[in-house]
Amino acid sequence: MSALIIFAVLLLPRAQDSSLEIFESTTRRSAGSVLAALVGVLFGSIALFFPWYETFAADTPPLENNLEFLSQWIWSEHGIYVQMTALILLTAIVGAIAMLKMDKAESLISIEGEFGIESVEEPIDDVASVEESEEGEEPSEEVGNE
Repeated sequence: MSALIIFAVLLLPRAQDSSLEIFESTTRRSAGSVLAALVGVLFGSIALFFPWYETFAADTPPLENNLEFLSQWIWSEHGIYVQMTALILLTAIVGAIAMLKMDKAESLISIEGEFGIESVEEPIDDVASVEESEEGEEPSEEVGNE
């Protein structure tokens, strides 16, 4: 269910409008939207038709003032709900990080020069270019002693 939440709710609709994943044809774009809708409907139907009323026992111990009873009740009979809640929180955090990374990648602009994506107009070969320039030029003695 966690993967369904990430896929349907967070990532696929965001990727439809993202520059990281551009679907050129309208057929692919609509197919992606339909797939996201189907996954969302599947998750919703599982949540609606799951027999939630059968999971909680009618004889609930008095949990108001005793943390020991509360912890025994949660972990003995309903530990899966604690794990599901932790998984949902983890899923939300992962989805939020993925969305923030996509936003950051969209806002970054690459510097393009003559030789592709770079920051200067000519290639830099630090060691070789310095050695070549020193070999090609003769050192001059005219520093100001005329």
